[in-house]
This record gives sequence, structure tokens and C-alpha cells, in this order.
Amino acid sequence: MLEIYLVRHGQTLFNVKKKIQGWCDSPLTTQGILQAQALGIALKDIDFQGIYSSTSERAIDTALLIKGNRKIPFQSMKGLKEINFGNLEGESEAILTDIVQMVSDGFENGESKEIVANRMLDSFNQIKEKHHSGKVLVVAHGGCIISVIEKIDPEAAKKIFKSKGIDNCSVSIITYDNEWRIQSVNQTKYRDQGLRVLQQKSQ
Repeated sequence: MLEIYLVRHGQTLFNVKKKIQGWCDSPLTTQGILQAQALGIALKDIDFQGIYSSTSERAIDTALLIKGNRKIPFQSMKGLKEINFGNLEGESEAILTDIVQMVSDGFENGESKEIVANRMLDSFNQIKEKHHSGKVLVVAHGGCIISVIEKIDPEAAKKIFKSKGIDNCSVSIITYDNEWRIQSVNQTKYRDQGLRVLQQKSQ
């Protein structure tokens, strides 16, 4: 069985400023760096067969911070990028009055939820061809994570929509054994465990 640890990148400057990121990018904040380092501490004993991220800098930086000095193969993949919000890239999140409907319909000069879910699933299938079993780490983005989870298991996605979405450096676990299955969504326990360790070290 293949087990994917699907992670959202750490907090970024645009997250703090409440701006739409999509295909544009902004750097990790100090807190975002700590979140990624913390997740790396919490997951240090897991024998990942590979680490993958989107080609966006915020995801690559998060993945490499989690990886640390471990000798694990790393690769970035365009198919793991965030939703392309088209003309809304870089704008205030306040204009997204009905994000669920807008993502479903798609964005002018951008993408729809279906397009994003399909390219995410295609990326998962490419990873599956390399790793038939074991565990891999995948670092992506909130919108594309929700989209692929909803495609695989709409009921699991409802739990996300009822909450505030996907947290920075949260872990959702997806498995493949003849079919893709959602095992858990938006777990922050690993990140928070690592943050406690970092806090203790700083005291």
C-alpha cells in the first residue's frame, strides 16, 4: 500500500496579508519556517521513500525544511501547484465572497476545481508509478488539496468545508491500494508536537 502524507506549505507573507496567492508566490514568514521545521521534527522517524512538492517556492522551501539533512529523494512537480486564480491573483481574499462556487465554476484566465483535481490526481498517479508501496511526503497548497480530496471522497471534503479550511503545515493522509482513499484530513497534531519541541529547546 502507498501512503501519501499530503502537507500544506507553511505560513506565507500573503497568508498574513490575506491576499490570494494561487500561482503567484510569497515567502514563508518566520512562523511558516518554524511550522515546517516543527513538522520535520515530528515526522523525522518516518521512512519516506520520496518527497515531492509543487514548483512554487513556498512549497519547495517547506518541503526542504521538513526534509532537513535526511537523504531522501526530492522532486518538484508542476501538477501539484495551487489553483490558478487568473485575474484574481494577488488580490484581497475579501473579494472571494463565495469561494466554493467560484472555484467550482473556475476563474477568468485561470482554472476550475475539476482541472486542478485532475492534475493533482495525475501527479499522485505518477508518484504511485515510482513508489508502489511505503510512504511519501507531498507538499502542496490549500485549494488544490481540498480539490483532490473532494474528487476522491466528497464526504471527507465536507469536513474541511465545515471548518476553516486547510491549516498551514497540516497533514492529510491519502492511501492507494487498488484505489485512492482518504484516511484523515487537516491533522495539525504533528506540526503542534514539533512546535512544542522547538519551544522547549528555546527555553
